[in-house]
Amino acid sequence: MEFRSVYDSSRHIFTPAKVLAIQAAIGSDIRMVLDVCAPAKCSREQAQKDFDITLKWASVGAQNFAPNPQHVAPNPIN
Repeated sequence: MEFRSVYDSSRHIFTPAKVLAIQAAIGSDIRMVLDVCAPAKCSREQAQKDFDITLKWASVGAQNFAPNPQHVAPNPIN
């Protein structure tokens, strides 16, 4: 995905792995992968194609996933 900054028009490229790396770098506990949002009125084939791309990106993200070492699960209440 390519984005241009609204502030200085600089170009930014985001890949599925890069998005997760950024989220890891800022210590995010909940990480989201990029997805392709199919239009509301699209063919089943288009929806399937968009879903397959999203699934591929999620798979790439899972392969590059590393738990946040700064996250400490709370102790259970006894």
